[in-house]
Amino acid sequence: MIEDTFRLLRWDRSGVIYTAPSNLADGYLFEFLWRFNHLSQIDRGYDTTASPPDDDEAELALPESEIADLLKVRECAEGTSSHDSCLERSLPRRWA
Repeated sequence: MIEDTFRLLRWDRSGVIYTAPSNLADGYLFEFLWRFNHLSQIDRGYDTTASPPDDDEAELALPESEIADLLKVRECAEGTSSHDSCLERSLPRRWA
């Protein structure tokens, strides 16, 4: 939005699609927002088939070394690791 002119943009895997510039006084933005607000989640693009992976799926998706790294990060975030070990893990290997 620049002053009283706006465009609607939509991103997907292939790039961005955008509308021609419109003026706020035309009422198109308000009508779009009103209609969008009354859509269901599915109509808005919410993927009802997606769900968080269970532990078995996560192990298939990530190499074991990355899982170990993620667990170490969790330990640092929860405060169950020493400060020095968290600092060492956060630095690039060439700095440590």
